Amino acid sequence: LAPNTWLMLSVMPDVQRSEPVDSLLQSTDEFVRRTGNQVALSYTMIDGLDTEERADELWGYMERRRDTHVVQLVQYHDMAPGNICQETPVRPSQPAAIRAFIARLRDRGCRVGFGQYCEFPSELLAA
Repeated sequence: LAPNTWLMLSVMPDVQRSEPVDSLLQSTDEFVRRTGNQVALSYTMIDGLDTEERADELWGYMERRRDTHVVQLVQYHDMAPGNICQETPVRPSQPAAIRAFIARLRDRGCRVGFGQYCEFPSELLAA
């Protein structure tokens, strides 16, 4: 999930499989309505895309979904050796930025968790 469509399409090179944010969230809302299940939305923590402004944009989508959706933070990993994207300038978020992002969302009532393959430092789990 990205807090806006432009960002989603700019960081995901395979845009054919991407849907605009509003459409994606309408689908998750319908899923919740039909099944009663909650939804976890992944947000990859990338240096420079981990700002208070991005957290506020994300909260704009999550505010009315606070009881049915949770944001799962995922740590960005550099590409494997030999991958054509290996030389990307994209880097993982720094711990201070992650803490601030978590606090910004949680202070507003957003549920925030950590994705399955997350390797954030353990001190962030208490943030």
